[in-house]
Amino acid sequence: MTVLYPTVHSIRAIESPAKDDDKIWLTYWMVFGLFNALETFFGFVFYFIPYWDWIRLLLFIWLLLPSFNGSKVLYDSVIKKILE
Repeated sequence: MTVLYPTVHSIRAIESPAKDDDKIWLTYWMVFGLFNALETFFGFVFYFIPYWDWIRLLLFIWLLLPSFNGSKVLYDSVIKKILE
C-alpha cells in the first residue's frame, strides 16, 4: 500500500500534462524516504511504542490521501524548517 499505490499515481502524474501533481508525489516520496531512513537507524525505538504497526499504517494513509495532503503538511511544518 505504501509503495504500489503511490507508484501508480506517480506514473500517472508524470504522464499528465499538469505539473502540480508531480510535486505532490515527489513530496510524498521524499517524506517516505526520510521516514524509512529514520526507521532503519532508530527502528529499535519504534518497537517500544504500543501499536506501532497500526500507527504507522494510519500515518501513511494520512500521507497518501490527497484529501488530507499529509505529505505537504509534514514537509511545510517540519522538514522545510529543518532544512532551512
